Amino acid sequence: MTPKYKEISAIARKRRDDLLTTAYALPEINEENLPKDLRSYPKESGLFTKEELEILDLDAVEILQRIKDRKLTSVAATKAFCKAAAVAQKLTNCVTEVLFAEGLERAKYLDDYLEKNGTVVGPLHGLPLSLKDNFITAPHPASIGLAVYANEPTEKDALLVTMLRDLGAVFYVKTNVPTAMMMNETNNNIWGETRNPIHKGLSPGGSSGGEGALIAIKASPLGVGTDIGGSIRIPSAFCHLYGLKPSFGRFSTAGGQPGIPGQDFIYSVCGPMSRSLQSVRLFCEAVCSEQAAPWNLDPKIVPIPWRRNVIQPPGRKLKLGLLRHDGRVTPHPPVERALEIVRKVLTDAGHEVFDWAPVDHPAIVDAATEAFAELGSDAIIPQLTEYDEPVFKAIERQFGGDPTKFNPAKLRQMIINRNQLQRDYLDRWTATQKNGELVMDGIISPVAPLAANRLGFAERGLYISYTVVWNLLDYSACTFPVTYASQSIDVKRGAEWQPLSELDKVIQSEYDPEFYDGAPVSLQLVAMEYKCRACLVLNVWASQFRWSHLPDKVVLLISRLDATSARLCQACSFRGSSGCHVQRVPSRPLHHLATHHLSAPSSLLFRYQSENAEIPVFYYSYCSLPFFSTSPAMPPRRRTGQSATARTHQSTLSFGSKSRVTKPSATPVSAKKAKDVDYVIDKSVSETSPDTSVDAQTSVAPPSETSQPHIAEVVVREQAKSELEQPLTEEDKRALQITDADLQKYWRAEEQKRKAPGG
Repeated sequence: MTPKYKEISAIARKRRDDLLTTAYALPEINEENLPKDLRSYPKESGLFTKEELEILDLDAVEILQRIKDRKLTSVAATKAFCKAAAVAQKLTNCVTEVLFAEGLERAKYLDDYLEKNGTVVGPLHGLPLSLKDNFITAPHPASIGLAVYANEPTEKDALLVTMLRDLGAVFYVKTNVPTAMMMNETNNNIWGETRNPIHKGLSPGGSSGGEGALIAIKASPLGVGTDIGGSIRIPSAFCHLYGLKPSFGRFSTAGGQPGIPGQDFIYSVCGPMSRSLQSVRLFCEAVCSEQAAPWNLDPKIVPIPWRRNVIQPPGRKLKLGLLRHDGRVTPHPPVERALEIVRKVLTDAGHEVFDWAPVDHPAIVDAATEAFAELGSDAIIPQLTEYDEPVFKAIERQFGGDPTKFNPAKLRQMIINRNQLQRDYLDRWTATQKNGELVMDGIISPVAPLAANRLGFAERGLYISYTVVWNLLDYSACTFPVTYASQSIDVKRGAEWQPLSELDKVIQSEYDPEFYDGAPVSLQLVAMEYKCRACLVLNVWASQFRWSHLPDKVVLLISRLDATSARLCQACSFRGSSGCHVQRVPSRPLHHLATHHLSAPSSLLFRYQSENAEIPVFYYSYCSLPFFSTSPAMPPRRRTGQSATARTHQSTLSFGSKSRVTKPSATPVSAKKAKDVDYVIDKSVSETSPDTSVDAQTSVAPPSETSQPHIAEVVVREQAKSELEQPLTEEDKRALQITDADLQKYWRAEEQKRKAPGG
């Protein structure tokens, strides 16, 4: 006899797949031909038009502005993201409910409204927006990965869904979650397992893992998840996104499908997820606006509009704690490196960053774990057994206890303990304000000990201690992308390393530098209760080091270092710098890149080579240490039959404060004709370089981005295969490489400085 859940699952999957197939007859995908990083597939598949790809590259703020300016219709935007969601489902299995028809109908209504009235209905007018599966959009089911709900129609929208629709949002898809939303990976018996588009061997996390995968592959500009133990932040971190977990009462969760009904010991909250921090801010400002007035609709919402200028006085230096571990498990090497990168950049900018010890963290985690076990054991397991569903080991370990042992006296003691932990942590936080100093602004912390889980890792060990601690305390927290794991830099720890616990030893044994190569690495920034706005403001500072941050424009992959780069990285790590960051960048035209490059490294090492005839690949690496001037800039390499005047920019590599950047030709090429330009790196000049030339500009970037001084401009032009395969000339090598002698000379000088009195 077929188990009940399998019959239910077959019905649910057929409903979804039929709607997807009716909308888009996509070709079958050969798994063997897929790369490790799936994000390049949509552009290389030929399934999207140039206009659709341009729409998918936009963030939520840019989409809304174009719709408002009537340069883009909501229908066109919705169609592009519907198609992208269909492709994302093929690649990652992230979709549950398909809302294409009503989404396009709503988009057309909004376009007609704008045309007729000349104004928008609200701040989200026409924006395609994705939802985690538990948000009810009647009459569609909200299964939360359980057979009991998988095919049951719903009657009334969740309150947040109604609010977002009234603000102008267009819903087009709902996304996958783990069973009852209670694992940090996304897998269930109804819809199956979701994988990470950045690294297909990794999980996108959970429980908002479907949202994470969908957004990471650019099939959604903005999504909404929920978080009771890390369910927004873990997927956001694993998928290199910004994800905000607010304090309870900021955004309404009323009317959604709960995983543990009636559980108020640790509040579940909802929040935005996006590739863009400004899109996260957009969501917050819209939902907490006077127009939305959620406090008039949900008695649980605090009546506080979204505030600005929360860092007082404006422009002051920040005071931040750095949590290096949680007292039980040490982060893997890539996560440790991310912490050091952020610490170095913030301190170099003049901010105070000090180590924050995990006092009471184990006790807080134990209290949260006990609460989930005691309050959820009779809510989840019976629903699974009723429909013959196999129980995941992670669920069994957490919720397999005997609910009959629970009693009111135990609940009272749990509440007393929780309240005391909250008071003690608040006292410790406010104690950082002494001798007239300002109180600590926030804490920078790992999101997980791993860059991301391998698929299925939760079955062996479900570890959410770095996130659930802030849920029990009800603090605000926002993730931010930092770097990517590199097998060349993030080597495995040696035999001399001492684990914090037996669990630490188990989790460290999971680390394989080769497997994790290219995995996304993110951190979270924590602020006090109801400091959601401050959390985003602080996140801007914490994200400034990400000069490799190219959201919406390019797929970033980790590459191996050549010998010169490897020596540079080794030197950086030995000398206590933030280390080097290495990326492989597929050749693509990029626009408005300078916006994302907010802080310039003092030195830059650049080279190029081709591993694939169809995708020219350029390599670069950098370190944040001050460097020195090398040979003059490399002259432009001319294509066969191309005149010198046709080349607008000179390929330039600059080091140190005395380097000069050459002027472009007098006849700039328009952005439309600049398709041979791969990317432009513009950097603000350092304070020690007042005489650096600032003449170089690019015709691709808008004036607002190029009007600032630059420490270095590197314009890389797409080359033909034959040219890429040509060996570098000696002149090229002098311009593009740092020699051993240069390194030795520099480090000798640094060593002398260090040994000097006061050094």
